Amino acid sequence: MNAPVKKVTSAIKFSALIVSVLWIVHLYKYLTLKPLTTYGIFPREADGLVGIITAPLVHGSWEHLISNSVPLFVTSTI
Repeated sequence: MNAPVKKVTSAIKFSALIVSVLWIVHLYKYLTLKPLTTYGIFPREADGLVGIITAPLVHGSWEHLISNSVPLFVTSTI
């Protein structure tokens, strides 16, 4: 396998991993019926600082997740 093909393959695998994490988090939220809103960003609260890292993983609905998955996959692959 030549170098450009390896780079594209590894980029696709990395992008798939990122999108998979989003889907796993949302599936966990759906199956356990736990609201993950506590992992969002809360301004003017120290607890809200965790949300800077975790908020991108939390989606409000399946439509929201799907509409973010495709562009994220494409841009992270590029």
